[in-house]
Amino acid sequence: MTTEPTRIIPFGYIERTAAGAVLVINKRAGFKPHQFTLDERTERFLSSLEVWRIHHDLPEEARTFLDALQQRGVLAATPVWLGLNVIPVLRDSVVMVSTPSSGFHTLRTSAGDVGVTELGALLLHMIDGERTVDTLVDEISDSMPDAPRTLLESEALWFIQSMRQAGAMTLEPAA
Repeated sequence: MTTEPTRIIPFGYIERTAAGAVLVINKRAGFKPHQFTLDERTERFLSSLEVWRIHHDLPEEARTFLDALQQRGVLAATPVWLGLNVIPVLRDSVVMVSTPSSGFHTLRTSAGDVGVTELGALLLHMIDGERTVDTLVDEISDSMPDAPRTLLESEALWFIQSMRQAGAMTLEPAA
């Protein structure tokens, strides 16, 4: 871990089993999924973890914990300037239920409705389980040359967070 601005990217999703909580990573076509049994502390931490940035030094305990999770391949902690080289994967069916003129769309997932921006709706149609978030944002950026890339990336992160919280999307490591 560095002390420069760092993005924490949690991989996979947590499934509840009879044996306890299991983190599932890379459950997509063409990849062998990895499963990690989680202790209670790690499950709580990963359940609350979002894609976020660290802008200053972490306490030693948090740094040690994040380093251990990164070494196990459970998350990535990368400098912000490296971008979002992760693959968004939809976990269940997502249906557009409204497209109001206000610019916000409503998506229906198995966990409930999620409000997304126009960019989120566009991303939803582009996600194929193969392209990284960076690639998707680049493609959108090319079609919207007047929009600052940082704004597009920020909106993409907001969309990803909304979909992850609804349990409809997971982030997987790029091959």
